[in-house]
Amino acid sequence: MSVHQTSGEARGEEILAVFDTAFGELLAADPAAFRVKFRKMAASAFAFYRGTACLFYADLQRDGRGGGPYLDDRTSRVWIHGDLHAENFGTYMDAGGRLVFNVNDFDESNVS
Repeated sequence: MSVHQTSGEARGEEILAVFDTAFGELLAADPAAFRVKFRKMAASAFAFYRGTACLFYADLQRDGRGGGPYLDDRTSRVWIHGDLHAENFGTYMDAGGRLVFNVNDFDESNVS
């Protein structure tokens, strides 16, 4: 398995393009909120990767196969929830009017 490598400058451009796609409209609507988000992300590698699930998913799909070099036939049908913690569980009404307890925050989710 070979992993795609780019120069530092090219990688920076890739990251900015992914951020523009993922956050562009929201950033335009509330720039102050994103300044706070990006400052937090700059604090550490952990904070950066926690705030950029979109970059992770873009990297997985980079080679055009919809899974990058990391997914194959056995692993390509996976639901990944990148922000799964106790506060992202709760109740909601389903289409039939039943109260359901389940995951209720899918902003960092992806089905590959």
